[in-house]
Amino acid sequence: SWAARDYWSALAALEELTVRWPADLCAIKWGQYHAFNLGDREALLRFGERARIVFEDHPYAHGMIAFGLEQNHRLDEAEEEGLRATEIALDDAWAHHAVAHVMETQGRAKDGARWLDHCSHTWDKKGVFIRDHNWWHAALFQISLGRPQDALSIYDAKLWGAWPEFPQEQIGAVSMLWRLEMRGLDVGARWAPVLDQVRRRAGEHILPFHDLHYLYALARAGAAGEAETFLASLHRHAESAEAPYKSFWRDTGLPAAAAVNAFAAGDFTAAAEGFARALPTLERVGGSHAQRHLFVEAYERAASATGRTATAR
Repeated sequence: SWAARDYWSALAALEELTVRWPADLCAIKWGQYHAFNLGDREALLRFGERARIVFEDHPYAHGMIAFGLEQNHRLDEAEEEGLRATEIALDDAWAHHAVAHVMETQGRAKDGARWLDHCSHTWDKKGVFIRDHNWWHAALFQISLGRPQDALSIYDAKLWGAWPEFPQEQIGAVSMLWRLEMRGLDVGARWAPVLDQVRRRAGEHILPFHDLHYLYALARAGAAGEAETFLASLHRHAESAEAPYKSFWRDTGLPAAAAVNAFAAGDFTAAAEGFARALPTLERVGGSHAQRHLFVEAYERAASATGRTATAR
């Protein structure tokens, strides 16, 4: 099912498997992965809680539970679980991530920056995704603290170059550069190497959350013809999609893609209209609250530029 990109069937199979074998922590983690990509926060938490059945005293289970709690807005419980995980094993980078999410959501940027600085020495031996992504959160806290130049320094040192071919590194780069530019920072020639990687993704359409970032990179970096080709490919993909992706693309994905493309082109009227349609159901695109907030920021800036009231928050 996963290989066929039938993510809903893959999620259902992992639900059944982990109910029968809750000791299979790898299957629980993959279940959370699919739930996350499909915007199913209830399933994300169910898988995490299932890990508690067998792994009550293991840190990595608590890190998974913590993230599920945070995505379901149970912030105090999420922080408690994440801290418990790091008390058992300081190097639980997923727990570091969950606690950072809590602090980001609560507007505790100073606490978040200190927390990740305290934990970051344990990340060097971690997988590239969680290592890069935790540094992405560290850069996000610097932006919140009004230090975009420090965020750019983190970008240069930690967010780009470890594995440029990796989709998560690409979308993290797009997301960070877009945020920094919205705050008036000149990022120089940093879009060029990202564009070189992103244009190789044209036509893949593996995950819609990725597609929105790829589209912005193509449009922002001046590859206008490629952006339009990518957008046309998205429309063809949407037309041939199976349910429930077909309804997702119609109601959320394509309006969001049109808004992203318009924003990059400076057409803030079209961007505001597209984001206003997409944002109320944008959870369906996948990603976390913090990651999707990029599109809220873009909407607010587009709405402000056109004199509209930003009502979709």
